[in-house]
Amino acid sequence: MVDYMDRGICDSADKWRKSFLHGNDSTREPRIQFWNKVITAALHQMRPNSDIRRTMESWLSQDEPKINNKEINRYLESILIEPIQKFFNHPVTNRCLQASQKPFRGRTGRVSPTQEVVPFLLIVDEAAHLYQANYMHSFMWVLDQPIVNILYKMHEPSTSTTIKAEPSTSTTHKAASNFFVLMLGTHSQISHFAPHDVYPSERYFTGDQYIPSVFLSMDWDIGLTSLNGPPNFRASSHIRHLVRWGRPLWTAVYDGQRPSQVQELETVQMDKSDLRRCVLYAEKKLLPAKQDLNNKDQIDLSAFAILAIRLHLDLDFVYPSRASQLVSSKMRWLVDVDPRRKHIVTTYGSEPLLVEGAALAMNSREHLYKTGDPVGSLLKDLRDQLNQGFVNRGENGELTARLLCTTLVIGIVLNLVLLAKDQATREAWWEDSDFIKHISRKHHLQNLTDEFRRPDSKYFCNEASLFYASNPCSPYAFYHRAVKVKGIIFTNSCNNLDFFRTLLKYDVFKKLEDHFVATKKWASLDEAYVNFTHWAYVNEDHTSVPYQKKGFYVSWLRHNAYICQTDFPSIDLVIPMAFPNVDGSVTPECMSFIVISVKNCNHSEGIKMEGILTKEAVEGIISQKRKRGNEARAFYTHENHSLNVRLTLYALKFINPSGVVSAVAADASAVAADDKCWIEFSEDKPYIAFAMSMAQTQRTDNLFAAEEVSPHVLHS
Repeated sequence: MVDYMDRGICDSADKWRKSFLHGNDSTREPRIQFWNKVITAALHQMRPNSDIRRTMESWLSQDEPKINNKEINRYLESILIEPIQKFFNHPVTNRCLQASQKPFRGRTGRVSPTQEVVPFLLIVDEAAHLYQANYMHSFMWVLDQPIVNILYKMHEPSTSTTIKAEPSTSTTHKAASNFFVLMLGTHSQISHFAPHDVYPSERYFTGDQYIPSVFLSMDWDIGLTSLNGPPNFRASSHIRHLVRWGRPLWTAVYDGQRPSQVQELETVQMDKSDLRRCVLYAEKKLLPAKQDLNNKDQIDLSAFAILAIRLHLDLDFVYPSRASQLVSSKMRWLVDVDPRRKHIVTTYGSEPLLVEGAALAMNSREHLYKTGDPVGSLLKDLRDQLNQGFVNRGENGELTARLLCTTLVIGIVLNLVLLAKDQATREAWWEDSDFIKHISRKHHLQNLTDEFRRPDSKYFCNEASLFYASNPCSPYAFYHRAVKVKGIIFTNSCNNLDFFRTLLKYDVFKKLEDHFVATKKWASLDEAYVNFTHWAYVNEDHTSVPYQKKGFYVSWLRHNAYICQTDFPSIDLVIPMAFPNVDGSVTPECMSFIVISVKNCNHSEGIKMEGILTKEAVEGIISQKRKRGNEARAFYTHENHSLNVRLTLYALKFINPSGVVSAVAADASAVAADDKCWIEFSEDKPYIAFAMSMAQTQRTDNLFAAEEVSPHVLHS
C-alpha cells in the first residue's frame, strides 16, 4: 500500500475506495492485481530457506522448548515495525485520517466534534476461510500481540526507546491506538474463532508458554492496575470503576461517549447516562428479543443465562448449538473447543456490569415472567431444563444430582443469600434522598412506603426498574451497593431490613441476637458491610491469594463472593465483609468475611439443635494421637466423627494462619512475610461463621444453635 501511495497510483482515499478496495466490474482487474501483489510479497518473505521461514520453523520444532512467547513477539515486532510505521506516517494516510475528522452533520442536525479520535477499522470478510485454511490462529495471534504492541508504542512514544514520534504525526498516533479488526463471515461458526486446545489462551494460563498461542493476552480486567489508594466507601459501585472489570466492551462504551473537549463539562450527567446505557445493554443482551418474547426456547435460554451469571452455573451442555447460542446472543464466554471443532466449553466469569443487568431482569416481573414470582419461575425453569437432558450428567453428575434431588441446593443457598443481599440493597436506596425525590417526581407518589409495601402494587419490588427507566438519579449501580450486615439502616423504609434480617427468619435472628447481644463483637457488626452481587468459583485452596486480605479486598471491589473448590475443608461459601475506616474508605486492612458451611445431608449427619455448640465443634482443636513407639500424630477434631457439626475452622489457613503451615513459608523471613498476608481478627473486627443444614425437617422451633460465649482466641 505504501508503494502504491509513493508512486501516486493511490494518493487519495477516494482512489483507494473506488479502484482497489471495492467498486464495479471495471475495477475488478486492478483490484485482483493489487491483492496478487500483496500476497506475492508476503509469500516471498516466507519462502523456503529464508531467514524468517527458518526462524519460525525453529519455534515449532523445539525438542526441549526454550523460546517463549516474549521472544517470539519481539522478533515479529522487528519484522513488522518498519512497514507499519511507514504506513501510519505516510502523508496520504495522514490526509485520509484528517479528512475523516472534518465536522459533519448527522440526521439530528448536530455537528460532530472536530477533535474526536477516529478509529482505524480493518474488516476481514469471509473470515471462515482463515479457519478452513488453518490460518486463523496465526492471523489472530499476530493481530493481538505484535501489531497491537507496535501501535501502542506509536501512541505512547515516551514508553519506548526504539520508536520515536515526529511532532507532525501526533494525530496519526492517536488514530493508531484505536485499531479495530472486524471479522465477518456468511457461514462462520462460533467454534471457528475458538482457541485451539493445543494453544490455550494465556488468560487461563500462567507462566511461560514455549509454543505460540492465540488470543494471547488481551487484557480482560483492563483497569486492574489502578486499584491503588483507599477508595471512597461507595466508589466500587460507581460506573467509572465498574467498567474496569470484565471485557473491554464496557470501557469502550464508557470512554467512547466522552470526547476530550466535553469530558469535564458534564461529567456527572455523562456518568449517569453511561451507567444506564451499559446496564440496559447488558439486560437487553440477556433477555429474549421482542419477536421472541413468547418463544419458550428463548425464554429458557435467558433464564439459564440470568441465573448462571449470578450463581456461576458452569454446566456441560449436551447440544453444542445451545452453548453456541449462549456465546453468540447471551454474552457467555468461549473458553475452549475440542479437536474436532464441534464441542465448545463456555462459562460466565465475574463481570459486575453484566451482573447488574442480570439482577435487574431477575428481580422484576416486567421483563422475563409477566406474572408470579420471577425468582421462583427462574429456578423452576432451570430444573425443567436439567430434566430435559440439556446437561451432560456423566461429567456433571454430582452437581446435577444436587440440583435435582435437594430442591436446588444451589438455588436455595446461593440464591437465598443473593436475594437477601438484593432485598437489603433495595432497602438501602430508601436512605438516599436523591432517589426518593427522583421516584416521587417521576411518578407523583405521595405515600411511597405504602406503594412499595403492597405485593399487588405495580411498584412492589420494582425500585431498580424505576431507577433505570430514565437517566438515574445517581451514577452508582443500583444492586452494587454495600449494605449493613446488622443494624437498622434508617427509619424511612418499608421493612427496615439489613442483610442478617433478610437472610435469617425472624425467630432465628432474634435467638442469635439474644445470645450474643452482650458481647463486644456483636456490637461491632453494626459497622460491618457486605458488597457482593454474584458468586465466583475459586479453584484454589485455603492457603492461596484469594483468601488473603488483599484477595478479599479485590473481591470487595469486584463485588464477588466465593464458591470454594471441591473438597475444601470445613466450609463451602465465603463472602467478603468490610469494616470501613473512620474517613469512609475501605482498604485491605478493613477486610473480614462471612463463611458458610452447607450441610446437604440428613439423619445422623444433620445438625442437632440441642444446647450450645462448643469451641471444639466450631473452631476445632489439634489433638495428639499416640501410636506405637510413642509416636504422636496431630489431627484436627473434624476427624472426630462423634461431633455432629464439625465446622473446625482452625483447619483453614486464612482463619488460623499460625496453626496451619503454608507451603511458601520455607524459612523465618518467609514466615514473617506470610503472616502479614492474612487478616488479623479482633473483637472490633470479627468474622462470622454459619452452618446451614439443607436436611428436611418438620420442626418449627429449635432451628438455631449458637457457639458458647467465651473468650476465644479467634473472635468468630
